[in-house]
Amino acid sequence: MKPACTALLAANALDTAPRASLRVTLTRGPGPRGIAVPPEVSPTLLITSAPGAEPPDSVRAVISTIRRNTSSPAAQLKALPYLDNVFAKEEAKLAGADEAILLDTQGHLACASVGNVFFWEGKKLVTPATDGPILPGITRASVLALARKLDIETEEGLIAPDRLLKAEGIFLTNSLTGLLPVKKMDGREIPAHPETQRLSDAYEAFIRRP
Repeated sequence: MKPACTALLAANALDTAPRASLRVTLTRGPGPRGIAVPPEVSPTLLITSAPGAEPPDSVRAVISTIRRNTSSPAAQLKALPYLDNVFAKEEAKLAGADEAILLDTQGHLACASVGNVFFWEGKKLVTPATDGPILPGITRASVLALARKLDIETEEGLIAPDRLLKAEGIFLTNSLTGLLPVKKMDGREIPAHPETQRLSDAYEAFIRRP
């Protein structure tokens, strides 16, 4: 797959761009009408590229009324049905925010509409565990690994939302934005935590390594 991605970036004159994005979509392929899985499949692989936009310095976030389903096996997959995420994002926009934070159906902290959520309690970095209904993002995993290399204490688990609302710093992660600080959470000003920048610098060095 890497040669195909490299060729696509070159074909679209994005191989020397400061930022570019790739989207890889794998489907089961063509089949008859209905939702039953056919006995034989011929998967379709679609790779698209686009110029990458410079991410904002920070965002405003709100807790969404949309919930992640704790009993759905699809909740841990990056699949095409994004309707709940779309609803959550639109709800945030109507509330004057940029991003939505979703809880699960049991009331625990889950994720953002397009990424994972981290917050600081003192010098401890906290994020929901991936055994809940959240996407185990690759940027999330990289950030946790880098945090441990930097001797930053980490916690993964079932997180009550009131801990997020009292956080000393919050940031979101995905592969397009890296570490994206939250400057306001449900109307509360969130300070810039000094360890966020240190971790962000380590992440940028990690993804730009030769």
